[in-house]
Amino acid sequence: MNGAMQKNVIVISLIELWLGYEFLVSGWNKLVLSKSFTSGLSGYLKAMIGGQTGWYSNLINQSILPHAPVFGYLIEWAEVIAGIILIVAPLFLMPRIKDNILVHKTFSILSILALVSIFVMSLNFYLILKWPSPLPGQGNPYTPGVSFDFFIAAMSLVLIWWNVVGMKSISREPTEKTVHSL
Repeated sequence: MNGAMQKNVIVISLIELWLGYEFLVSGWNKLVLSKSFTSGLSGYLKAMIGGQTGWYSNLINQSILPHAPVFGYLIEWAEVIAGIILIVAPLFLMPRIKDNILVHKTFSILSILALVSIFVMSLNFYLILKWPSPLPGQGNPYTPGVSFDFFIAAMSLVLIWWNVVGMKSISREPTEKTVHSL
């Protein structure tokens, strides 16, 4: 692995570590500190949807609200598990561990699954808060240009792409044994 690629791996790993910490703390706060998250999720969603109409409010009203406590538990545990994976995985995906392709692919797949769950959760939170379009000229001048939740959703997609590309490239890299045997 060349120097520039190694710096990219370090930067991406630091971003995954930060994202993992963010979701671990968020999930832990819901799981341990808030004894009412699962029971209060229904009321929170009803207040956020308000008189809103459209496909997303229909989805919330018809699919999520009737099962809000179950989704509450799923959110709590998904945030904790995704956070743990995104903290642990970059440590195993450092260049010195890449010799073991099975370990590398396992942690890459776990990272991708964690990032997909983070993408879905962040995008849902972005939609329920009724944030404006992230495109220029579409928003309110008194709100941030791009919400943090939209940024996390977009960053999750970048990290998913990075992990998929990294997983494909690691299986194509020649090992020292094959290089020396040539």
